[in-house]
Amino acid sequence: MSGRNASAELSGWEFQFNAGIVIMLNYIREADSVRMEGTTQDIEVFFNDGRTVFAQAKSCSNPDDNSNASRDWESAVTTLCEACQKSPVRELIFVTNRHDPFCDKDSMRKFDHAYALVPFANLPQACKDKISKYCLRKGLSLPTDRFTVLDIEFSGDGFPRYETIKERVSSFLVEIDPLFSGWGSHVLQFWQQQFGMNASQKDRNIRISKRRMIWPLIVRLCDRVDVDWIDDFDGSSIEEIEGSFGSIIEAHSERFDLVSKIMTSYETYKTLHRNKTERETTAAFILEAQQGLSDEFDLRDVDPEIATAVRKLTIEKILMERRKIAKVKKAV
Repeated sequence: MSGRNASAELSGWEFQFNAGIVIMLNYIREADSVRMEGTTQDIEVFFNDGRTVFAQAKSCSNPDDNSNASRDWESAVTTLCEACQKSPVRELIFVTNRHDPFCDKDSMRKFDHAYALVPFANLPQACKDKISKYCLRKGLSLPTDRFTVLDIEFSGDGFPRYETIKERVSSFLVEIDPLFSGWGSHVLQFWQQQFGMNASQKDRNIRISKRRMIWPLIVRLCDRVDVDWIDDFDGSSIEEIEGSFGSIIEAHSERFDLVSKIMTSYETYKTLHRNKTERETTAAFILEAQQGLSDEFDLRDVDPEIATAVRKLTIEKILMERRKIAKVKKAV
């Protein structure tokens, strides 16, 4: 029965999905989409200029076992060279989890990290020589100026094996917004499922667009109302109002006509009050703008003070959501 255990093969698939997430994040600002199990390579990242990042992922259950290391990097180099003949290449990446991917003990220090991204020019000379000699022997043309080795710690059982991947995801999220702190595990699990499903699609033209990959982050960021800009209500009062009038706030914050009206007015207001800080401008605008929106809300039977708070919260939600969306878009 032990010969039928597929854990090593499944681990290899998992490594590929997770490596795909890391590589896509490395190019997130310029990339357009990504494909797992692409037309020619394990991982293919596409750009609007027509170029592609191709990656070959080779892993092993025991990163300290280098018995098949030469076979792995040679196979990766061969396949990556073939990709150069078919598409414009931006980068060629050999991804591994081995601690000694080139069977050279003196070069191990270069890869003795949880994460190491090493362009060909920065590889130890022994590694360069091995790659160059192999290509010469096989008649392969490898554009070394676009060849990179990516070494990622990936071993063990359970969630600890994803720790390095999670750290890369968490760092990316916090750079976008500190509110994403602590979301690394949740987002990683979502992307793992998304990338795994993509690899199972028979139609290799089906890709994960950057928009599709990032949109859940925007949804989560916007799934709350900030109250930092409203000084005349305490937290408990705001929570009570949100609980009672949350559906009204949500519905009005998604009305295109109201959103357009408020955003246009806000941009004009900022222009006319450039001497104020952003906080002062936003707080003053919310106070002033809510007074002219009484007809937009059916709150005639609601206490005037509560009705004012509902309008303020709606305006703030609209402003904050657009600010958050703009922040995410800028980051990616």
